[in-house]
Amino acid sequence: MKNLFLIVLLTSFLFSCQKDIPIVYNQEAVFNSDLPSYPIVYLLIIEQEYEMLLAENRMPFSRLQYFENRISDWFPELSVKGKLSASIEEVIAFEKKFSDLSMLSDDSIFISEDKIPISNFEYDSSFLKLSKKELAQFNFLNVIARENYDKSSVDSILFLPNRYLLFGFQFLYIPLHISIISKYPVFPIYLSYHRAIEKMNYYYPNSKSNGCKGDAFRHVFASMHLRRYLGRLASALIMSSYEQVFPNPIKRDTYMDLHNNKLGRHKRYRKFRGHLFNDSHDWEKWAKNVKVFIDDDSNGVDMDWELNVNTNYLKEAQEVNSKYYIYYR
Repeated sequence: MKNLFLIVLLTSFLFSCQKDIPIVYNQEAVFNSDLPSYPIVYLLIIEQEYEMLLAENRMPFSRLQYFENRISDWFPELSVKGKLSASIEEVIAFEKKFSDLSMLSDDSIFISEDKIPISNFEYDSSFLKLSKKELAQFNFLNVIARENYDKSSVDSILFLPNRYLLFGFQFLYIPLHISIISKYPVFPIYLSYHRAIEKMNYYYPNSKSNGCKGDAFRHVFASMHLRRYLGRLASALIMSSYEQVFPNPIKRDTYMDLHNNKLGRHKRYRKFRGHLFNDSHDWEKWAKNVKVFIDDDSNGVDMDWELNVNTNYLKEAQEVNSKYYIYYR
């Protein structure tokens, strides 16, 4: 009887993994509160200041309070003091809604794999597998953070001529919602965005504009990368928040991005991550896996949206099998 039960359970599991569950578009984060975005390099420095002071038992504030104070000092014209409560409630509501929906999906059994660390210091070079350049960036920002500078001093350091170690930091903005309020570490968020852009430029130098396969690669890779480091819920919150705070002027690009984000963090995540033990830290391998997938035309659907200006993009995106990526150029 026990063996029969195990056979039935295994059979049910295998069939559940093979069925296609459509991508649910109401798993996106929605923010009505209007909070500004900041260059990620400053948020990285503030976070490392906080972690250092906390480790030395010299931190009288919560993480959120410390960010609020430092941001208000550095960006008085973009102060967030007294404006965070509504966004906190929105994050909490999204997290509950997403968790409830995720438990109904065929991937819920694998959610326990997700690792959500407490602080930056839980990330060492073996887990993040930092390149020499990334490690140099991280250490350099630690040096700045240790001095607790004012913003003018930080600016003078960051924007010195030939400050090549920080190339890319100052050009990337991040909405405050997706890290500070939700308590996710900033550095792995930066790595996910930066590595996705870097690999897109390397693999698809002539096919990276909106609607192209390089654009699809960037979203799929960033989304699965975030899930590996911060968990599936964090990937959903971060990627959909970014689409909302920095909206595409044409809706087709938004629905393409949202579809491909979900593909990366859900339907094809384990395929891209590779072997649970051998490949679980090898982000270069993840990037190659995503590229192989994107380069195989049988895995993608050409939406033919470039000329069809009156198309119902949302409806057509929802009709695409959730195991395939979409593009239109």
